[in-house]
Amino acid sequence: MMTLTNASYGPMRETPGTRALFEDAVREVIAVGLAAGVPFKPTDFTTIMKAADANPRDMITSMLVDRRAGKPLEIDYFSGALVRMGEKLGVPTPTHKFIAQALSIDTNGRKA
Repeated sequence: MMTLTNASYGPMRETPGTRALFEDAVREVIAVGLAAGVPFKPTDFTTIMKAADANPRDMITSMLVDRRAGKPLEIDYFSGALVRMGEKLGVPTPTHKFIAQALSIDTNGRKA
């Protein structure tokens, strides 16, 4: 989500629209994990969101650092992999599909 929005944790999690996308993305990870046999607990969504909310406001991900530098992105191994797993397991992953498709423009990097 930070790579997609070009924003640090603070603005990404404090803006209602991007917060909703972030929460949907986490729910999709849990749904695919459950279908794959990962023993997620009903409280895990809340635990994950509390951990994300505890991150420093200015923190960014390494993929956002790479995108800003015009380097190739590993999106195919993150959201792309989750989409493929979801398809294999019959679990819809529309949020991760959107993220992977939107960031695919920079899969091989792009110089400004």
